[in-house]
Amino acid sequence: MITAAATLVAGSGTARAQAVAYCTGARGIFYYAALDGTVRGLDMNTHAEAVVIPATAFPGTSAQGHEIAFDPAARTLWYAAQGNQIRSFNVDTLSPGTTIAVSEAIVGAPADEVRHIFVDEVRRHLVAAFTNGSMQRYRLTDGAKAGLIPARAFRGISPGAFRHVAFDPRTGDFWYARSDGYVIELTGAGKPTGRSIPAGRLVGANTGEFRHLVVEPVRNLLLYAINDGSV
Repeated sequence: MITAAATLVAGSGTARAQAVAYCTGARGIFYYAALDGTVRGLDMNTHAEAVVIPATAFPGTSAQGHEIAFDPAARTLWYAAQGNQIRSFNVDTLSPGTTIAVSEAIVGAPADEVRHIFVDEVRRHLVAAFTNGSMQRYRLTDGAKAGLIPARAFRGISPGAFRHVAFDPRTGDFWYARSDGYVIELTGAGKPTGRSIPAGRLVGANTGEFRHLVVEPVRNLLLYAINDGSV
């Protein structure tokens, strides 16, 4: 499980966030996974709870906090599942969508439902963290492989399949959390852009490479979860 999870206060009470995602648009929704198996969404304008996706929408999981990624163009929520799968469904109808079977050479247990996943809206890719430190790209349309971000693109201690990044839906560049507490921006190909945020500018405990991030493009913000129950 993710040791850097934060507590978020939603409209229906307090839940521990395992992963976060963001729905772009004028009415931005900040999605977070709760330990009761639901995924909840907060309206970024009012901070009120606007969405509750029931735990029954996530077959193939242990009904704990899910690792999620949202594709706003297709209204699809992706989640990591048991059996080294990544599954999806439409958030409006809950109808199942594409399933990706992850194949990677690993040592030890597979990442399964704790694998971190992300959506690159610019390239229309789902991006999955691998245990060797690399990140595999898949096409959102059919789940086919679409390239690799090599492990050498990242610095610091490798969190493997727990690696957390945040793609900018405007550019396709992404930020990643480094083990020394810095947050670094890379291009979609994994090259440094030259932009970084030092650990000293981030409040709360230094959770290093386990810090959860999401880009909020409407207000040009990088959101991050911290240990005092806020984002």
